[in-house]
Amino acid sequence: MVFGDFNLDLLKTRDPGVRLYKEFIKWMNLSQLIQSPTRVSPTTSILIDHVLVNREHIFATSGCLDLGLSDHSLMYASRKKRKMPRPVVKIRARSYRSYDRTSFYLDLCAIDWSDLYVMRDVNQALTELRNKLLPIVNKHAPYAIMMVLSQLLTRCWIRSSNAMISNAHQIIVCLTFGMLIYYILK
Repeated sequence: MVFGDFNLDLLKTRDPGVRLYKEFIKWMNLSQLIQSPTRVSPTTSILIDHVLVNREHIFATSGCLDLGLSDHSLMYASRKKRKMPRPVVKIRARSYRSYDRTSFYLDLCAIDWSDLYVMRDVNQALTELRNKLLPIVNKHAPYAIMMVLSQLLTRCWIRSSNAMISNAHQIIVCLTFGMLIYYILK
């Protein structure tokens, strides 16, 4: 914001100096907020006090007030109310910052899966799968504390009965050569 007495009457639109000044203001991406005369006498009304801004949209009102203390009117400009910043929330989520697809695949291939095929109890097989898979997932995508905007949490695509899945469950998405595995941990 630039403001003050420029001694250049913007109401004289045909004056070459005023035209050049207005072109300069436009070239600098500035806007003049005050449009009414700022110095009024019995014989003249001139606009020589300017308020120049680069973001006109953030101002709610602007104008002049004649206080009678000077031959110039008081210029004012009031900003619009600022939006409150969205709160940041800490969440615990998996970090894929150092995830390497090939290394993850090689670690999965190194596991002996044969004992899972012979288990008759589904719960035991699920526990065994979890015990084999979880260390590899933790190695390649460890948990980290992340800062996110609280608004983003409401847009989460993982939903269960119109609420986010509880902290007791995690969804691990493993991409291995085009195969997508969803595994829900309890």
